[in-house]
Amino acid sequence: MTGISKGGLIIKKVIFLMLIIVMENACINNKKEISELIIISSKKTLLVGEKLQLNYTNTAKNLWTSSDLNVLLVDQNGQVIGVKNGYATISVVSSDGNTSSIDLVVEEKVSLDEISKKNLKVILGFGQSIASNTGVGRYVCKNNVFSLDYDGQLYRGQDPMKWADGVNGSVWSRLGDKLIDNGLCDNVIFITIGVGGTPISRWTKGGDLNNTKLIPALKKVKDLGLNIDYILWHQGSSDVGNSKEYYIEKFNGMVQTIRESGINSPIYVSLHSGDGDIGNNSQSIKNQRAQIREGQKLVVNNTNIFQGPDTDLKIPLEYRQNDKLHFLAIGNDKFADLWIEILNK
Repeated sequence: MTGISKGGLIIKKVIFLMLIIVMENACINNKKEISELIIISSKKTLLVGEKLQLNYTNTAKNLWTSSDLNVLLVDQNGQVIGVKNGYATISVVSSDGNTSSIDLVVEEKVSLDEISKKNLKVILGFGQSIASNTGVGRYVCKNNVFSLDYDGQLYRGQDPMKWADGVNGSVWSRLGDKLIDNGLCDNVIFITIGVGGTPISRWTKGGDLNNTKLIPALKKVKDLGLNIDYILWHQGSSDVGNSKEYYIEKFNGMVQTIRESGINSPIYVSLHSGDGDIGNNSQSIKNQRAQIREGQKLVVNNTNIFQGPDTDLKIPLEYRQNDKLHFLAIGNDKFADLWIEILNK
């Protein structure tokens, strides 16, 4: 009798535990089916003063919060309003315990009349990916830094900078603040038209980006009555394998376009031929990279074309992303410091 009772108890316990597991799984699946919470938004970028209604997929009572009330406000119906340019995360917690969040960007349009012309600098920055928006860590300018878009609209400076491709961080936003902090100007407007992975053949006279980006940017600046103070060029890794003579020819073709537009601003040419691990490249790659670097040195005349930062050698691996090429936030900060050293001479 005692053995049978123990066996019966064991079987009953096993059956009871199995029932609990089945019931818990059923509750979890039912909760997911009925109460799953997802924020639905028609867009992820809005302007200062603009309202945006966020929708959601459940019917429970929700609590809405903003990670930065200085940038975005949200009411308990899920309506947000842009307060100041920057970034913020809107989160929602439902009464049944589900959560969801969405990252939003707030931009601020500015008219040219609002920007003081006192000690104003206008900078054209372009090239390939490092000259666009590929860095880790988006940055919001704290000073009077502005970014010009393709349609002539100006915005307060923040990453990603307008007109250039990419959606992440850049050197230009950081450089703008450093220029002002170092007393080199009081206000700065950037025209950033970089495109990732582009060889110089696309920027030279007759190239597609010469026609669709460079010439329109030069014309837009003139139409606004502005004068470019500095042209900052960072490109080269996409031309590894070409000769220094080839690079010089294509670069001079690009300069010809700029000068034919009536712009005689100084051009600064960065030394860039690839990743930050040049010491561990094969001898063949080292030789190819040396050709590009030599071409970038030989175009300098120290009259209206000057040497820019050497990012091959002066941005260490620990300042770069895992690809050893593109920059972390600290790398873009360092790149901006290198520009300051040169422009401050």
